[in-house]
Amino acid sequence: ALRRSLLATTNPLGRVRLVAAAVASLCFELHKLANAAGGETLLFHGESLFMTVHRWRKLQRDIYSRKASKYDISKVPDIYDCIKYDCTHNLNKVTQLALDAGLENNVATTMKEIYEL
Repeated sequence: ALRRSLLATTNPLGRVRLVAAAVASLCFELHKLANAAGGETLLFHGESLFMTVHRWRKLQRDIYSRKASKYDISKVPDIYDCIKYDCTHNLNKVTQLALDAGLENNVATTMKEIYEL
């Protein structure tokens, strides 16, 4: 199903590159928020902000192999699952943390962008 979906797009490699770039952007924004708001801030089910950053960084590393210079499309469902989880459970808390820290809410914007890709 994943292969069919990617082949249905006019440029599957371009789409995966967009997803990888958005994940990298999300990692950067989450890390910035964790430093500003305190990384031990708890989100849904007691997950800390630093653990959330770690979870997304792992996906960022896994989607592109620098050694092979290839994208791993098998990670796209994992990214979808994580973004759906974070949009469902953590988006409001992350938005509030960004407001409290006086930061632009780029995390929520990036999460929605990944979800739409």
